[in-house]
Amino acid sequence: MLAIVGKDDFPLYKLNIGEHGDSDSSHMDEFVIHSSLDFVETKMLKTNQVYLKEVDTHLSSTVYCYLTAANVKILLLIDSKGDDSSKNVFFSELHDLYVKTIMNPFYEPNTKINFPAFDSRVKELTKKYFSSLY
Repeated sequence: MLAIVGKDDFPLYKLNIGEHGDSDSSHMDEFVIHSSLDFVETKMLKTNQVYLKEVDTHLSSTVYCYLTAANVKILLLIDSKGDDSSKNVFFSELHDLYVKTIMNPFYEPNTKINFPAFDSRVKELTKKYFSSLY
């Protein structure tokens, strides 16, 4: 699962990665992402890096986090460990896409992102970097 979380931990965007058709699994993923926000806050105080790397684990899944300058959190929950440098590049590309989207004059700040073009580009990015999950 991929989530973009804004001010006051408001969910701006979420995407189930891979073949998670099971609604129970989706709800558990949301719970894990939400509970990892406390770990993100703790880790934010200890570093000035934007890519916080691994912030939490749950069973075989790991939560990774990337922060924007406005403290928007981009969280990724996946089952594979993999290469950290590829995750960093993924987050960087997703951040660029996010910035282009919020600069859209039709986007209301700190609201859910409901643009089909954004959604399709995010899906392309996740398939590019995490094709083994599909």
